[in-house]
Amino acid sequence: MNIRVLLCTAGIAAVQVLSAIELTADSNRLEAGEAFVKMLVEYQEPGRAGTKCRWDFRGMQILSEQLPVEYFIPDSSHMDILCGREGRNRYYYRQGSDSLWCVGHENATFYIDYARPELLLRYPFAYGDSLTSRFEGAGRYGQRIPLFVGGTTTVIADAEGELRLPGETFGNALRVHTARRYVRICEDSLSVSVDTYAWYVPQNRYPVFESETSTLHGTQADTILSAVSFYYPPDYLSGESDRSVDDESIEEEILPIESVFTEAEYLPNPVESDLTIKYKLTRSASVWFTLHSSAGICLRRTPSREEDEGEYSVLVPMSGLMPGVYTLYVHVDDKVLSVNIIKG
Repeated sequence: MNIRVLLCTAGIAAVQVLSAIELTADSNRLEAGEAFVKMLVEYQEPGRAGTKCRWDFRGMQILSEQLPVEYFIPDSSHMDILCGREGRNRYYYRQGSDSLWCVGHENATFYIDYARPELLLRYPFAYGDSLTSRFEGAGRYGQRIPLFVGGTTTVIADAEGELRLPGETFGNALRVHTARRYVRICEDSLSVSVDTYAWYVPQNRYPVFESETSTLHGTQADTILSAVSFYYPPDYLSGESDRSVDDESIEEEILPIESVFTEAEYLPNPVESDLTIKYKLTRSASVWFTLHSSAGICLRRTPSREEDEGEYSVLVPMSGLMPGVYTLYVHVDDKVLSVNIIKG
């Protein structure tokens, strides 16, 4: 028997029907032509596994504005290959009637082709289901340095329960945990693990929330490389293919920041060790900066400061980062501006 839950907030009623969630090819396979956005938010702990869980992410702090995601067919002569573009990253997928595989990944820094593809999902997939697969790939870093990646991916639907997000509550969310353990060989050898937790709810093809941590495993100790979360606003999530993202409208929402954050200089660019940011505020504002990899991982963050009208300078250390293109997000109150920074 289904149970109906009525949520009333500020005169708005939201009804959720509770029933077991099952990811299926019809409802959850990636679709060419679909586009939506996600927001980088402060990391949220995934919590325990099991049933009758409760996740409350309503107090999340948004770290960046809308980040566009889209799916398309990159080559009409290979209709079985689908590309997912997320910022500057492109992920290449092959979908079978009951499975989803990753066959490649590229950005401005590197590319990888998987000779042994990575199995990401098998349909149907419900609470308690799991799968494990090995993957191997080779490519180039910086167009010249050979790159090899090989490891194991384990996927398990490890939890279900109530999920609370800004403006709505889902009484029957399914959480899927993807654990990637791999070795990357490129001039040196690195052992890395990436744990991604994705929450799915009824009538949404894609997850509505994700939390991800990346860990570098050393001989003496492990190092957390990043811990990030992504929120998918419901206005942009749909199983229908007529949803799209207008990049120009996104830029229009961000532009007003330039009337407050002015005369900005990012020196040097390309940068070798430390990045110096010089700027002028036309009014008092809360200001902080975050530096992200091409995959959207937050690598550096400055403390938030309440600053009056005037001129300021901030230092962002980059000496420990690999050469490549990074994205610097400038946060001024509730507005965000992005700038490309090249690490030499």
